[in-house]
Amino acid sequence: MYPPVDVLLQRLKGVAKGLFLMRDYDPIVLRKKIPAPHHTDPNNQAYLPDIKMQIDAELCIRSLSAEYNCDTLVLGEETGEYPESLAGETRSVAVVDAVDGTDLMVRGLSNYCLSFAFFDPAQQKIHLSVVAHSSGILYYATDAGAFQENAAGVTRKLQVNTNGVRLKDSSICFYGQKPRFLMGVLRRRHFIGRIREFERRMESGEKLDVRLYNLAGNPMMAKIPDGAVDLVFEVSGQEVHDIIPGAFIAVKAGARLVGLDGQPIDLAKSLLSPRKKLTYILASSQALIDEMLPLLK
Repeated sequence: MYPPVDVLLQRLKGVAKGLFLMRDYDPIVLRKKIPAPHHTDPNNQAYLPDIKMQIDAELCIRSLSAEYNCDTLVLGEETGEYPESLAGETRSVAVVDAVDGTDLMVRGLSNYCLSFAFFDPAQQKIHLSVVAHSSGILYYATDAGAFQENAAGVTRKLQVNTNGVRLKDSSICFYGQKPRFLMGVLRRRHFIGRIREFERRMESGEKLDVRLYNLAGNPMMAKIPDGAVDLVFEVSGQEVHDIIPGAFIAVKAGARLVGLDGQPIDLAKSLLSPRKKLTYILASSQALIDEMLPLLK
């Protein structure tokens, strides 16, 4: 028996309060490094062993699983198992990252989150996704749709605005904090050519609202439904735990997710290979995807 989604969500809201308190910490004292997990990029830095224990979503899930007498496989960024495949897995699966974006957090840059997804491999179904953003806003998605809850506890259902946003007026996000990821974007000559075109048009006096943000992943994906972001793309490849929670929320609100070949990505099926890297475009509309796809060849 799986924990009811509403119970799981309420427990995670409690865990998220620990993340929101991190805004009061001096980031300098948070830069205590620990060995990076063996399954991650060796260029990653791991931080915050004590802080992550304070917001231990993994412990919350294990406790809840024991309470409901169900066996749950925890895929944790720092601890837990991390198999190559979940094919044939009979347990429920919790994908957990207590602080997604520690690189930013320890530098005092507020674009990190707690990310979580609860998944049934046998049914290939995601039951719940949660992104608790450092801004204090909680985003989540279930079968009923995608939702946002503010610091005052006011909840509203999210629906992507798919009307008429063109690339020239959109907020575009990509991951480029490390040289390899940035160069992966800069090598897309068609995309860079379009950005140069926008530069010339703006310098000539044309008003364009295009914005480029070198930040991506779950914290930015979750903001597509509320209109803060229009498009997130990745050309070098990210593991699914860095994609699923935010992308699932955006998709449940009406966003579109495709690979760089233009084919739709099934998030649940992608989770069956949790260490496989994905390249993708996640956007508020198919029209934006159609504009972007040729630029990323």
